[in-house]
Amino acid sequence: MNKKNSILISISTILILFVFFKPTTMGAFYYFNFICNGLATAFTIFMLIIYFFNIKKYPYTTATLVYIGTLLISTYVNNGSIRFFFISYTSIIGVVAFSEIYLKKNKDEFFKNLCYFIIIMLIINFISIFFANGKWGNRSSFLGYDNGTIPFIALGTIIVLAHSYYEYGRITVTVKFTIILYVLTSLLVESSNAKVIMVLVVFLYIMLITKIVDRKWFKKFFNYRNYLIFSIVLFIAIVFLRLQYIFQDLITNKLHRSMTFTGRTYIWDRTIKYFKKAPFFGYGVEDTAIRAINKGIFHAHSTYLNILLEGGVVSFFTYILFLFFSGKNSKNEDNNKVSIIISFGAFLYFVMTIIEFYRKSHMFFVLLLFLYYIKEFKNDNKEHKQNEKNVNNFVGIFTNSSS
Repeated sequence: MNKKNSILISISTILILFVFFKPTTMGAFYYFNFICNGLATAFTIFMLIIYFFNIKKYPYTTATLVYIGTLLISTYVNNGSIRFFFISYTSIIGVVAFSEIYLKKNKDEFFKNLCYFIIIMLIINFISIFFANGKWGNRSSFLGYDNGTIPFIALGTIIVLAHSYYEYGRITVTVKFTIILYVLTSLLVESSNAKVIMVLVVFLYIMLITKIVDRKWFKKFFNYRNYLIFSIVLFIAIVFLRLQYIFQDLITNKLHRSMTFTGRTYIWDRTIKYFKKAPFFGYGVEDTAIRAINKGIFHAHSTYLNILLEGGVVSFFTYILFLFFSGKNSKNEDNNKVSIIISFGAFLYFVMTIIEFYRKSHMFFVLLLFLYYIKEFKNDNKEHKQNEKNVNNFVGIFTNSSS
């Protein structure tokens, strides 16, 4: 493929991804927002047509549809908001189908172009922080409200880091730039959640450069399966059993933090009360403004708990099965640093969603797509390790042609 065609494909991919990942701040521009929503719907339908012609070829998309399908059934049965359901999940379905189809066709090209998109969005978002005051609010930037942007920024950084090890076998200057950008962004926003996740990303970076990830004890305990089990146990311990009160003196007197997690425990109590009234199928996806009026809950401020509220135990266990399914190929990939990085990225999402719910979780689904196909992204590929041209030049990431 010549350089011109490669650039055109990269630009097209970036534009399509922008439509799917459309920043929430674009809602301030009515016509532009309307066009993006229309394109996202059209692209999703087109991707699903391709998918349905060869369902067996795209198992990850199938698994995603099964999970989201349980929420649709619950929404229909409970006379929830079908409109709000499609607003929430159309672009997620679209980006999953698009990503898996693209990955199956040319995984290297998809991985590279996805990183282009992520870096461009991170740069724009960082710059916008200095101009957002008064336009999008004190806690907002180009991508949206600070808490809501954490999955994109943190997991996007993880994907760029994973690509560096896949393509070059090491941390490149581009990745260092991306991590610095991510850290500065996290420090500038007011969200404490963003700072906690940022510390964990830096922790992973240190583990990589010190080669601690190569040690047997790290590989034994720090893996996707353990991350997932730990998050489920932690969710039950914090949200249902409230075991954090064991450390009340430390949390309140020493760390000077609220035991209610900024009022979240009150929301959890109210959500659990409604969950007990409809434990099997939940209440379906509802317009959050209407739910706030009828139930006093905007959302559950916990992803696992929000799934229980909207889809009951049926959607909850389907979601858990989906998570295990997504990571099933990461087993025995202990020496694959791409697998280690992507798995840790999933752990970041599991941690942040114990006390938060993200309707825009697109990047998480894309991250798990890489985990599902992790055996195709080994970092010991000699051809990739030898391909170090322009690796120390940031501009190089935008000029390398597709292999």
